[in-house]
Amino acid sequence: MKKVLMLLLVSVIVASFGVAYACDWCDPEWTVGDGELFYELTLSGGYEKNCTHIDCAEIRVAAAVDQWAYMKLKNTDVFFKINKPGPVGPELVIEGCVVSNGQLAIDVKGFDGLRLRENGVEIDMMGCWYSWDNVNFVPGFQFNDTAPVITLEYGLGLFNIYMKFDVENDQTPGLYFDPEDGVSQGIVHAKNEICFTYTDCNINLNNPWI
Repeated sequence: MKKVLMLLLVSVIVASFGVAYACDWCDPEWTVGDGELFYELTLSGGYEKNCTHIDCAEIRVAAAVDQWAYMKLKNTDVFFKINKPGPVGPELVIEGCVVSNGQLAIDVKGFDGLRLRENGVEIDMMGCWYSWDNVNFVPGFQFNDTAPVITLEYGLGLFNIYMKFDVENDQTPGLYFDPEDGVSQGIVHAKNEICFTYTDCNINLNNPWI
């Protein structure tokens, strides 16, 4: 009986683990760019000896595994249509995944409040709060200072970005944008960006025999 219960417990754990780290929309099809190969082979050295007895030749084999990563964001454009004042969110606005053989950090840039501008002049704004876990929210300008390392399980890492803000009773009608610098529909705004960087860039990939 104990053996049966133990097998059932193991089955439940394995099933739960598979559900936790399965991602049906994050399935990379690895490709290579122009002039790039999936692998490169370099053959060097050699052996030659004239002798009267049997000798041995030393053979050396090595492989340098580079870092690779596949990144995917489920959505990059976020639009709210506000019909009444009050709290908005929190809402899951961005879903992302990474498939990699090295740890990656996320760097976000440009996030801030939503601003209403007319002829380059700010008329009104709404402060926005962001979170990685739907618990610890910070203002957009502080969210830019966060750079969490993506936890990878069997090469797969998932992450979410949540957003919330408040709409006041006297909020000016109009189209609000974040960020506030650049150009879109005649309104100048910059780019919000999500960037990925390797946490370890000091990997020796040089041929040890040359």
